[in-house]
Amino acid sequence: MAYGPSPASGSPGQLLLDENASIGALRHEARHYADDKSLGFPGAMKYFQDPGLRWQPEYNAYMEEVKIARQVRRFDIGHDLVDNARNERQYLIDNFNLDQ
Repeated sequence: MAYGPSPASGSPGQLLLDENASIGALRHEARHYADDKSLGFPGAMKYFQDPGLRWQPEYNAYMEEVKIARQVRRFDIGHDLVDNARNERQYLIDNFNLDQ
């Protein structure tokens, strides 16, 4: 599953679905769409030019999944999701100069 912003600013991106994906994964990607929409669909290039803009929607999407994990009391999954978010943030720090 994935949501990718449109190459052109002002247009929605593309949501790719997988019939075997979890509801958490679906909500993660749907959150990316919602964040992209709330920003006015800035386009993929803007996300690559501004690592902070790229990080915030990623954080929001992971927190959607963490919320579900907490609701079903799967704290082990929640911890894994937080680790995944931290790894994503570190990737942006290392490769795109995200401010720490």
